[in-house]
Amino acid sequence: MPTPMLRDESLDVKNIGVQVNCCMENGLDGILIGGNSGEFPSMSLEERKLLFKTAVDAADGRCKIVGCCGGEGFMGVGAAVAPALCRKLYDY
Repeated sequence: MPTPMLRDESLDVKNIGVQVNCCMENGLDGILIGGNSGEFPSMSLEERKLLFKTAVDAADGRCKIVGCCGGEGFMGVGAAVAPALCRKLYDY
């Protein structure tokens, strides 16, 4: 699922849920977020956490959410962040 962004390049939090619901209404039972459209290198760790939490909350257990937890090169942070990001997604 492409990450919805506003003109100022911040997350469009409202439309994350809209997109998740649209995916499920069209028969998807799993959604990859935060990585399939190449947006993750420009997102901060906090933005990625917000994206994950918002998508998981919108799905409300109705489908699987898979989050891209790669860390190499995004916002100047190396791969050391990836395990923490994966644990955070698991917590949701």
